[in-house]
Amino acid sequence: MNKRIEALLNELNQEVLGREDIVRISLASLFVGGHILIEDVPGAGKTTLSAALSQVTGLDFKRIQFTSDLLPSDILGFLFLDKNVNEFIFKKGPIFTDILLADEINRASSKTQSAFLQAMEEREVSIENEHFQLSPLFCVIATQNYKDQVGTHQLPESQMDRFSISLNLGQNTRDVEKEILKRNHGAKRKLLSVISHEEFLKIAEEIRNVEVAEKSYDIILDILELFRKEHSSDISIRAAQDLKRISKAIAFFAGRNFVTPADIFFVAPFVFSHRIIKDNTIGHGFEKSKSSLQKISEFL
Repeated sequence: MNKRIEALLNELNQEVLGREDIVRISLASLFVGGHILIEDVPGAGKTTLSAALSQVTGLDFKRIQFTSDLLPSDILGFLFLDKNVNEFIFKKGPIFTDILLADEINRASSKTQSAFLQAMEEREVSIENEHFQLSPLFCVIATQNYKDQVGTHQLPESQMDRFSISLNLGQNTRDVEKEILKRNHGAKRKLLSVISHEEFLKIAEEIRNVEVAEKSYDIILDILELFRKEHSSDISIRAAQDLKRISKAIAFFAGRNFVTPADIFFVAPFVFSHRIIKDNTIGHGFEKSKSSLQKISEFL
């Protein structure tokens, strides 16, 4: 394993207990600029994971609690008249950061969701024909409640597609919960910043240089075609692009400069689970994804 990545994962796994695969796929997505959607109950560790990722990578972190009365300007920012200079000044909103935790995103109105997700996709904020670039390291970790909870507004499929991966943290094991109970929460453990901004950018560049062979491209497209056939013809090429980029990161984590089929099959359920769920949960979509992938893996 790459030594720098090993140090990052070790530090993260001391804070986010019993979630090794979740930690690895989240860090991989972060390095390639992929946005993350998490669906789970309160107390599952969503905030802990988000904050830990920012601390070990040395990136800036902000959190927005989405509510029904949240306005687009509360997220993006707004123009105000500075009477001292008699001109309009742009006051940046919390979206101007490296890692943004968008907590309970499906409690916001459809208008606020749309404005936020558009800025998230374009990586810029547009106010009165002026454009303000977001951080080049910008990554959203959004959490949503289960669809049957009161006061939630389901994200449209087109907006779900803007997230590179989705996660369902699930219930901790008994051993993990015992370890959490033993910890002294009055003295919160301070995570080490393992790399700097500059090192983060260097690693991201090295990941982009990881090679993808023709066979791997064919596997990615075979998977895309399978999911379109079995689940939804509306799945866009963006899913395949996310699968390729994050598979390159997973290969780099393993100390390789080329992608293997195993990398692709590890990443694929996280990429497709939120794109095929329809009226079900992300956890259900993850299991359906693994079942579909089993069919195609038998021919490789």
